[in-house]
Amino acid sequence: ENSLAEFLGKIKAFVATGNILVGLFFYRRSIKRIGVTNMLLVPPLVFTFLYSEWLIQETLLIAILGVISVDGVLFTIEDNNFNLLVKAAPLKLRGALRFINDSFFEPVGLFFSSLFLIFLQSRHIWLGFSLALVFLIVSFVLRHFYPRSILLNLQENSIHFERRIKDWLRRLSRKEQKEIQEDILEALKSPSEKMQLLAFQTLIGSQDKKNLAKLLFYAGRFSEEGKLAVLEQLDFCQFSNDPSIIETIGRWLEENPSEKLQKRAQLYLAKRGFLHPEKVADLLDSGDLGDKAIAITTFKHSKAQQTPENIALNKTIAKKEIDLLLKSDSEENKILGLQLISEDSPDGLEKTIKFLESGSAQVAAAAAAALLKFSSKSLSPFALKIIERMGEVSDSRFRLCCLEALGIISDSSTIKEIIKESIFFRPAERRLAETVILKMGLKTVPVLIALIKDLKLHDRCRILAGKILGRIALPQLQANLREIIDLEIRRAYFYLYFGHTIQKEYPLYDLKLLENALLTGFQSIVSFIIHLLGAAGSLEEGDLLVLSLHSKNTKAQADAIETLEKNCDSHIFNRIQPLIDDWPIEEKLKIYEKNYAVSTRLSLTELLNTLENSASLFDRTIASSLKAKFRMPKWRESLREQIKSSDGPLHQYAYELLKQ
Repeated sequence: ENSLAEFLGKIKAFVATGNILVGLFFYRRSIKRIGVTNMLLVPPLVFTFLYSEWLIQETLLIAILGVISVDGVLFTIEDNNFNLLVKAAPLKLRGALRFINDSFFEPVGLFFSSLFLIFLQSRHIWLGFSLALVFLIVSFVLRHFYPRSILLNLQENSIHFERRIKDWLRRLSRKEQKEIQEDILEALKSPSEKMQLLAFQTLIGSQDKKNLAKLLFYAGRFSEEGKLAVLEQLDFCQFSNDPSIIETIGRWLEENPSEKLQKRAQLYLAKRGFLHPEKVADLLDSGDLGDKAIAITTFKHSKAQQTPENIALNKTIAKKEIDLLLKSDSEENKILGLQLISEDSPDGLEKTIKFLESGSAQVAAAAAAALLKFSSKSLSPFALKIIERMGEVSDSRFRLCCLEALGIISDSSTIKEIIKESIFFRPAERRLAETVILKMGLKTVPVLIALIKDLKLHDRCRILAGKILGRIALPQLQANLREIIDLEIRRAYFYLYFGHTIQKEYPLYDLKLLENALLTGFQSIVSFIIHLLGAAGSLEEGDLLVLSLHSKNTKAQADAIETLEKNCDSHIFNRIQPLIDDWPIEEKLKIYEKNYAVSTRLSLTELLNTLENSASLFDRTIASSLKAKFRMPKWRESLREQIKSSDGPLHQYAYELLKQ
């Protein structure tokens, strides 16, 4: 009478043992080999197969398989799959999903299944088969959306400082945009003027004129400093000449006795021709540069009723005053002169180019801003000089203005030099360089392909070339992708192999610095591969995936790897997986030894020679330093070669090492 209980007990004991083995040894390995999206299909396929066999015949084996499926497959595979799939949900929903699944769906499902079994006794197998098919269809739908959800989850948890206000708003739905604008307008009522100014800047930056009247109303309540900040914002908006703005500024001039605000408001009106030269003539001889700027600007741009002779005379006076400022020994005078210089000045371009080479960063930046007034395709002979100066002056405003000028010049022969200089560009400068080269069109394609393949070029420059090529001529980049990736994979294994073996080969030397340099080079190459895949259209958000792969958060790493697996070419992913996945280092080294055995026999001297020829400044510096430290054969000759072939920090560093 106890045989049924004993039989079920034995089956459950075997199933429990199987669950332990699967959980400890097989599930994780299966996920790594076939991925969660393929593992997702296992439970529905098992149940569909089980019910389809049950429809054909009823045997004891079917009952045993049913127990195994319910107590085994559901507990070990389905529950673990659910835990992994929940990671694709937004962070704020995960707890709710787990609670709803355990506390609502499972009890409700059991309740309805009980009702079905009561009323469909003779057709319960068909019911189970139908539900298994629904389960299978839902699994295919989840399998389709999972990779995209993982990427969206990474995007939602990242901060993109490089995006402008318009970029953020463009990504939102109309309803969300409207709600955000209402929230920002509400912020104008904040008791904190800092918050009010931020809201004002945001709404003006969106270039939407419909809120202008409300913005000007609140701006009238700001303090003097707040109004000065408002004038700066209005000066660069698209509707800066709007009558309502001019009327508001005129009212501020009447109401506010502050000298600082008076001058700034007058300069704003003078730029737009709303001041009369006779009223500011006395300011031409003022020692205050603010007053002088108002007077010169008024003489240049005044729209007041004047005879043609007076207009010409006023412009001549303004030009003479600007020339005096440019000839002054004072930096402040030169900067003001460059700000006021006119594009119709016959010798204005020559003067501006001359000031580009100024030793003062502020004067050079002012000259670069002035250069935009003269920029046209006819300035092509000056393009190389402008690029050369960008490498010498680190001021961001200077570089941005120079890049804008190069965009107007649009000389495709300068692409290589621009991309070479981009190694030291800041993110905003790099984005502008990308935009500038994009405007040059398809004539840049051969040069860009050559730059991507050039191993002597820094990876950062090659990434920029790849991004531009992907946007100009995606098929050409995709056609060369495998060749480039295979070459980079070989380089990555080279850095990884020697980064983990060189110290063991030379235990008497302290090579910790070299190890760090090699492993850093390895990470740089992996980043280049991911960026290139993103540029080739295989991936979205290449920058985000690179950050996630290098993150200390294992979940973020796993999400990035899954995104790579599901979005890029399977051949390429299989090649790069050992480099990015959590494989034992011994396995990775074996792959290198198997495929690139010839390169494993490099001596320390040969390895340092290889690094000295690297495109990375860091690699070359480390190689030169270690050669000098260990007094390796011909180390002085190597340093002399570095001095000849390099400039900047490495040139000086090599010279200092040579003097030791």
